[in-house]
Amino acid sequence: MRLSKLTIYIVIGAVALSVIGLLNVQLKLIRADVEVYQQQFKLLVPEYISDLQDAIRKDKVLRDLVNSYEGEEKYFVLESFEDAPKDPILVNLKRNIDDVFDLNKLNIDYELKVLMGASRRCYHYSGEEERARNPRIEEIVGHDYFMCLCGPNVGMGHGQHGDGEYTALDVSIDYPNELGGFVGENGPLLRTSLLLLLILIAAFSYTVITINKQKKLSDLKNDFINNLTHEFKTPIFSISLASGLLRKSDEVKQSDRLLKYTELIDNEGKRLKSQVDKILQMALIDSGNFKLEKKQLNLHDLIERVSKNFELIINEKQGQLILDLNAENPSIFADETHLNNIIYNLLDNAVKYTESQPEILVSTLGTDKGITLIIKDNGIGMSEHTQKFIFDKFYRAGSGDLHNVKGFGLGLSYVKSVIEAHRGRINLNSRKNEGSEFNIYLPVR
Repeated sequence: MRLSKLTIYIVIGAVALSVIGLLNVQLKLIRADVEVYQQQFKLLVPEYISDLQDAIRKDKVLRDLVNSYEGEEKYFVLESFEDAPKDPILVNLKRNIDDVFDLNKLNIDYELKVLMGASRRCYHYSGEEERARNPRIEEIVGHDYFMCLCGPNVGMGHGQHGDGEYTALDVSIDYPNELGGFVGENGPLLRTSLLLLLILIAAFSYTVITINKQKKLSDLKNDFINNLTHEFKTPIFSISLASGLLRKSDEVKQSDRLLKYTELIDNEGKRLKSQVDKILQMALIDSGNFKLEKKQLNLHDLIERVSKNFELIINEKQGQLILDLNAENPSIFADETHLNNIIYNLLDNAVKYTESQPEILVSTLGTDKGITLIIKDNGIGMSEHTQKFIFDKFYRAGSGDLHNVKGFGLGLSYVKSVIEAHRGRINLNSRKNEGSEFNIYLPVR
């Protein structure tokens, strides 16, 4: 398949859009999962705080420390990563929080802000004037996640402490890394997704670079082949001209030996010219400069003319070439030179790949929109594996016991390219040691 710059750009664009689309879908899925997690987190936090309040109020050591406190107001800030806070109240408070978090499998950071002072009521019930004087009260009790721990009388109404002096402990808890739990739970999956995306992007980038390199190498190769084959054509023409003049000379005509030599030179020159022409034609097809010069043709006349070139060699092998031309209207709009080459290549292969007496049948069938050309032989045939690659450029099928079969592997690749340029198609039916059959459909126009 010839890859033009436009084709390469289209492929690159399509893959790039696919990668971007995949990234977008992945991000949307992650965003949706995060939103669900945040909603679940907000619903579950009150339950965690309730569990935490129960645990703290049941902790006699902490309760005694709080109730025995006498002195001025104290303000603490405690981070989850602090392993050993100095204040004994914070030590016990952190222990209770960590136990509740472990019980509920919460793997997130937290920040505590604690306000403690000798008072018969919680700061939650402070008036506006007191809150205005002490901004820390609003900072803590106005927080979404707030706990008021008001001494041992938990059975009484909130804020009612009974007789005696009790110390209130007002605590707010914040989660600076709220998504830490989500990342912790989904870390392996997220890392795997990211790794696969990076591999995909790297593979895509490598493919783009490789395609561009291969395209440049292909262009250089085609230019080289074009220049080389054009350089060959001049000496080939000179050899052909010289051999023709030699055949006409009196000295050669009078010597059978010299005549055979000149005929050999002429035939080999023609064979070399045919191979060079094939290479040039394939280079033209690959470069995109291949153009058909179509005109109205009689397909039957063309088949008969080409077939005459093989009568001698088939007769020498005691074989036969049968023409069964049944198309009612053999008129077709096609390129005469290339159509001639197609028929010649297929008949040449049929003769070359037959071990003994070649039996070749050439038939045509007509339809309203086109003509089917069938070329069938009794040659060595092909395996199913070979048939998969037989139309690939430079691919050569095994020739079995035939050791004199030579070529570049361009014939059938050229045939298929020309047929497809005519908007036709070619099919192959073959079995090992049972011959091959090529079916070619060509539209009338």
